[in-house]
Amino acid sequence: MGKFLKEQTYATDARPNLEAKYYVIYRSSSTCVHCHKTLPQVLAAYAEMQQSGKVELIFDSYDGELSATTAYLQKNKIPFPAVHNPAMQKMPGALHKYLALPPGMFIVTAEGKRIAEGHLSAVLPDWKKHTLDKEEDSQE
Repeated sequence: MGKFLKEQTYATDARPNLEAKYYVIYRSSSTCVHCHKTLPQVLAAYAEMQQSGKVELIFDSYDGELSATTAYLQKNKIPFPAVHNPAMQKMPGALHKYLALPPGMFIVTAEGKRIAEGHLSAVLPDWKKHTLDKEEDSQE
């Protein structure tokens, strides 16, 4: 994942932690009403992910134009890295068939193995279970 993410073009200056063990891919759009409503929950989860140092959230823009993504990120002060969707479709572990419309989310390991997928409302509440809790279980 690190190599793939390093080669991408980002909508803002934010860059992902290329050493993360897990990547949470958040598919969203500047025109998605539900995405706007759930943004506070995503931002709160992102803060926790950053504190862990092991989980990185990447914004996968569903917008047609990169400029629309950049404007949305700046207007809403979204701090996480954002990549325009055409590139993300080539990402290891990517699965976009479940995401006819945003918001969607999937989680992959650093090796690109998909470990969770679905609508934001199904994946976001359990992101720790799929990442940090899994690590704690394996250490016991």
